[in-house]
Order: sequence, then structure tokens, then C-alpha cells
Amino acid sequence: MTRHPACGAATSTGQPVPLEWSCQQTATHIGHDLLAYAGQLVASQADAYLPFDLRVRPTASPAEVLQMATACGRLLGSALATADRSLRAWHWGPV
Repeated sequence: MTRHPACGAATSTGQPVPLEWSCQQTATHIGHDLLAYAGQLVASQADAYLPFDLRVRPTASPAEVLQMATACGRLLGSALATADRSLRAWHWGPV
């Protein structure tokens, strides 16, 4: 898969910077994270990520990958809409 120029960052000179991930890999990563956040929330996981991963078929078209990322975002939205406002879930981050 080739990189679309819109997926690359630009330097201060406006020249594109090559990225390590394709647009499809980036969208897959976003879908994975949205699904993981939904799982963290509904499981009320307090100290680590849940032990599951999202795998997208290598044959998935770009449209299918975007559909997947959208679905994962909607799952997170549904989890947030039904969660108690006081609920918190674990997420790694720098201190």
C-alpha cells in the first residue's frame, strides 16, 4: 500500500515527512485503541489493559478499515453514554 500525502506530516518548510505507518495501519491503530478504551470502561479495569487485541484482515479494503474504525468509535460512544459519570478506567500515561 502506498502512502497518501495527506497521511504524512509536514515540516516547517512544507515538505512532507515520510511516516512509518500507512494510512490503513494508522486507521487500524485508531480502531484498536477506541475498542480497547471501550473495553477498559465497561470492565472498570483499574490497573492494566485488558488482554485482547483487534486484528484486521490484511485483505480489508481502505473503506472496510474506515468502517471498522467508525464502528469501534461508536462502541466507545455507547460505552460512555451508558457509563456512570463517576466511573474511571486505567490508561497508561506518563506521570
